[in-house]
Amino acid sequence: MYNQLRSYFLTLLAVLYVTLAAAQQTSLPAAFTGNWLSTDGSNRFVIGLYKNIACYRNNVQNITAVSGSNNHWRLTLSNARLDLVLQDAHTLVLTTNGRAQTLKNIRTGNHAGKITRQPLQQPLFREGTATVKGWLQPPARPKPGLRYSYVLASYENVLTGEEEYFPANLDKNGRFTLSFPVYKLQRCTLFYGMGEVATFFVEPGSTLLLAVNPGVKAGGPDPDYNQVMQRVCMMGDNAAFNNWYQHFLAYRSTLPDTAYTRNMAALAQVYASSGAPQHFIDYITAEMRYDYAYKRLSDMRDADTLVLRQLYQNYLAPGLPYAVIHDNFYRVAGHYADKLRKNFRVHYRFTIDKIAPRVNNEYSRLLSPAFIRAFNLLQKNWDKVSKMKDAEIIQTYFNGNKEAAIAYAYLFRKIENEFFKEARDSIAYAQNAALLKNPALNFAANLYQLQYNDVAEDELRTPSIYRLNIFKTTAARNAMPWELTVRLNRKQAVQAAGATIQLKTDSTRIREVNNEADWQAALKSYRGKVVVISMFDHYFEKKYAVRILYELEKMQAIYKGKNVVFLKCIVQRQPIDKARQLFGYLQLMSSQNQLQNLFYINGKISAMAVMKNGIEDAFGIYNTAGEAHHPEIYPQKPPDSGQPDISLTAELNAVLAGKGRYYESNAATYFTKRAGNEHSYFPRKNGVLKTWTRTDTAGAYEVYTATQPDMPDYETGDSVYRQLHFLADTTCVEARLTLHKTPAEKISRMFYSSGYDKEVTRNGVYHYRFNKPGRQLQLYNGKKPEAPVKRYRVAMIGTDIMVLERME
Repeated sequence: MYNQLRSYFLTLLAVLYVTLAAAQQTSLPAAFTGNWLSTDGSNRFVIGLYKNIACYRNNVQNITAVSGSNNHWRLTLSNARLDLVLQDAHTLVLTTNGRAQTLKNIRTGNHAGKITRQPLQQPLFREGTATVKGWLQPPARPKPGLRYSYVLASYENVLTGEEEYFPANLDKNGRFTLSFPVYKLQRCTLFYGMGEVATFFVEPGSTLLLAVNPGVKAGGPDPDYNQVMQRVCMMGDNAAFNNWYQHFLAYRSTLPDTAYTRNMAALAQVYASSGAPQHFIDYITAEMRYDYAYKRLSDMRDADTLVLRQLYQNYLAPGLPYAVIHDNFYRVAGHYADKLRKNFRVHYRFTIDKIAPRVNNEYSRLLSPAFIRAFNLLQKNWDKVSKMKDAEIIQTYFNGNKEAAIAYAYLFRKIENEFFKEARDSIAYAQNAALLKNPALNFAANLYQLQYNDVAEDELRTPSIYRLNIFKTTAARNAMPWELTVRLNRKQAVQAAGATIQLKTDSTRIREVNNEADWQAALKSYRGKVVVISMFDHYFEKKYAVRILYELEKMQAIYKGKNVVFLKCIVQRQPIDKARQLFGYLQLMSSQNQLQNLFYINGKISAMAVMKNGIEDAFGIYNTAGEAHHPEIYPQKPPDSGQPDISLTAELNAVLAGKGRYYESNAATYFTKRAGNEHSYFPRKNGVLKTWTRTDTAGAYEVYTATQPDMPDYETGDSVYRQLHFLADTTCVEARLTLHKTPAEKISRMFYSSGYDKEVTRNGVYHYRFNKPGRQLQLYNGKKPEAPVKRYRVAMIGTDIMVLERME
């Protein structure tokens, strides 16, 4: 009897356990996963079901419980209970609150059988905030470059001409919420890592739920258009518009760019028969038309007026509804106006006497007193200055300060350019009004003129106050939304001028590091702290800079109060380009409150060697003693091995715990007896261990690289280089490498030649000893009694760079 009762209770416990386990299950069978659409012909996204996540009713929610069996399951979400019945592979019946609806995971037809014309919901050009709540499943085994824990939303703001980027964190389930400002129906791109994940539209005040299903491939030679909507689905404001757009993107990928007429006929046939709303067809028609017109204009070099008129009649004159909110419309309208203006060859000259009153009256509020004083002094002696050499001007008017003279010259050129722009603009805007009768086209062409005209490819856009005032007048005449555009651009223009001047007058904002001595002094000032450096390229690229700043901001939050300091290091450009580069970084960092610990560094210092194998492509670490951290994985990781990149968090935790590898600890491997000719430029029978060429020296520091120069230094013009050759018999040879201009008759005309002959001369031979614990390198001349002739501390050594500190 006892055994029967015991068996009964054990069985009951097992049943209860199974029941409770089923109740706590949070994963659906794989057959239920995907994006499910309504079957009323609108293809509205209703619900997305994934491993532990449900996208439903404009929210991305955790699935807290799953129960059921076979094809009938019940889901519990934070605010709803759902019954699911899978009728077949493509049909799901969803029941909530007693109401059942049938859904499909493929695109459905329009049962009504007729096209409906629906207006866009919001008025044109109004400020507002769009919210995107999304789900994205990162790859299970991320490839290099796909390790990111956040996404970026981006769009081009046609009112300012600037690309905007907005980051948002992904949680452990791949969810994110992102809110950002918009001004019209705006096409946006979602980035994960370096790749584009999805394209979608938002409006001011709208809220979208975005579900990305990476299991469905949008590309391929023969995509399934019914399935492609499963890759990116939307619900919320303009959801139907977005879902149709995903279908269009896949459809268009198979169409040739040049077959415009055939493409338009195919579009009308495909979308009309499937019941797309008319406002979507209007938008897509404009997308094809303006994109094609822009390509035609770009291919023309010296187009005559007749050809331009034909393009105007075919692609621009028949304006479509919503053209003014179409991004491609601004590109083609501005490009068209640019082509027209190039037919008028007008040249202008300005004297310093005409410039002076404007500088003192209009520009003085944007310029520093030091600039105004220098300008007035130079203007007063202009005839004399125009005959002087640059060196004389620098010495006479800038007290020999070359940097101050370069900063002045850069700003003066910017002001000169504004006068030329004014003369061109006064004619260009008048031409636009006469030739472009359509108000929307005139507005778009003038806006393009405001932002892009006569701007160098890598120049930052800084529209002049004069140009803004002309645009305000012409746009107001056409009843276009100039108020918002002028406000945004005027703010940008004032910020540009203000930030550039602020950068030049506040030397404490950015610490310049011009050589190794400066860098070692900077590291010494942080001694006792773990230092993380983030490197910013010498070309300002906003997308890259936003990404690095966001990653840096997240790391700062994690390690706040943990004896870690983060340095932002901008690699130097040539002096003439310095202001435009630093302005871009300064403006962006100021908007993100990231102006602390900012450095402007020379590309020859040892920090660049650390960044050659930068952690997560952009970061390096120094321990509390100022030693550069060298991650363990790099010596073992073969190229293109597919291993995931190492983590900054893991490496930083190791350094904080007193662990990790350092460049200095590897020095012994470069100073040992070993035969072989490794990276040698100095032939010797018994082999050369390493050859180092000195590239820089400052204070007690000498910087050597493991490369032989093939031309004189482009900054100093120096053709004589000191070299150290460490031989396998513990002998160090000191030599001079001299580069001579190759005579013209000796230069090979069949093969490329740098034009320089190399001459190596020995200066001395020493025996060397290396003390590993103290990292001391001593050179002996072999005389008795032996005494070191030269003593160095190996401050840093790696495969490509060696830094020696002379010891007295």
